[in-house]
Amino acid sequence: MRGTGRHYYARQLRDMKGSLNPSGMDIPSLASYAQVCGACLGRAHARSGSPAQLFGYGGTGSTFPDAIEHFALRYADQNDRDYAAFMQALDDGRLPVIYGI
Repeated sequence: MRGTGRHYYARQLRDMKGSLNPSGMDIPSLASYAQVCGACLGRAHARSGSPAQLFGYGGTGSTFPDAIEHFALRYADQNDRDYAAFMQALDDGRLPVIYGI
């Protein structure tokens, strides 16, 4: 809210604004849509766009940065495993490959 000196993060529990149908998009549109969705999801999970606020919250020791680093590395490893499983499912024919959507 402007003018109060406070910042608020609002989430809605039910999407009532409409949506897009990705199956009807061409490749460039789908890539743009995915990028916007990823940015929105990242912001929603971050809960703060301010590095200074995050740093202030974490204090001056190394515990908070170390925990963030540990989480990020584990998350990256999980992402690599998920991608490998996805590619294997494509190779095995368990997921169809659809071109031109």
